[in-house]
Amino acid sequence: KRTEHQFSTAYRLASYFLVAVVCWAFVTASAMANQCPPPTIYVDASVSASGNGTTWATAFKTLHEALAVAHCCPVVDTIKVAAGTYKPTQKPFSACFIQMTTTEARDITFHLPDGIVLLGGYPAGGGARNVAANTTTLSGDINGDDVVTNSGITENTENAFHVVLAVAPTTGGIGVTVDGFTITGGNANNGTNITVNGKFIYRSVGGGIFTSGGTNTLSNNTLSGNSAINGGGIFTSGGDNTLSNNTLSGNSAINGGG
Repeated sequence: KRTEHQFSTAYRLASYFLVAVVCWAFVTASAMANQCPPPTIYVDASVSASGNGTTWATAFKTLHEALAVAHCCPVVDTIKVAAGTYKPTQKPFSACFIQMTTTEARDITFHLPDGIVLLGGYPAGGGARNVAANTTTLSGDINGDDVVTNSGITENTENAFHVVLAVAPTTGGIGVTVDGFTITGGNANNGTNITVNGKFIYRSVGGGIFTSGGTNTLSNNTLSGNSAINGGGIFTSGGDNTLSNNTLSGNSAINGGG
């Protein structure tokens, strides 16, 4: 039988262990918060290797690195992207740094966190923004072999269903800003769907940009070479989109090519 002293010792050890666990959790959470970058982060395809994204000199090399951080760190509200071509490599995020699991490889997309401002048109290495001079392309043409003619778009069977995806929460959704990009190569030609932020995202609509909910601003973009069953260039499910100075041409759909 255990003595009163043994029970007292065991209780103290259990208490110390609990305190240690709580302290570890607090320190870990604080460390995660301290690892988040400033509100503006940078992406530049021309850098030799990715940095921490906090300056042009230490920019991320891929847009997906920046989006992963932005999904995990709500303090990040702006992503500035230098000229170059960027292709999606990850599926929509389901949690911090975790992409969702689906049966379709083509669910890869640039999944924007709610509230983000995404700005293209910066020169390689950073500098003054000039959208016309610094083409910043988001492309769902994974193999780089699309053929766009007056008859439609071919060689796009491997393309991402949606190049850009923004899904605002049902409650408290804000919306996103996408400004200064060429968006091409989306092919939403599948009748099934996935669920993101509790909403159905159909693989048949919005080859270029698919927005769901929120108040979104789309400015100074060129959308071309996208296709879908409905809404080849842009598709909006709920919410509001404000479009200004965008060019939509050469997109294809059974219903609503733009």
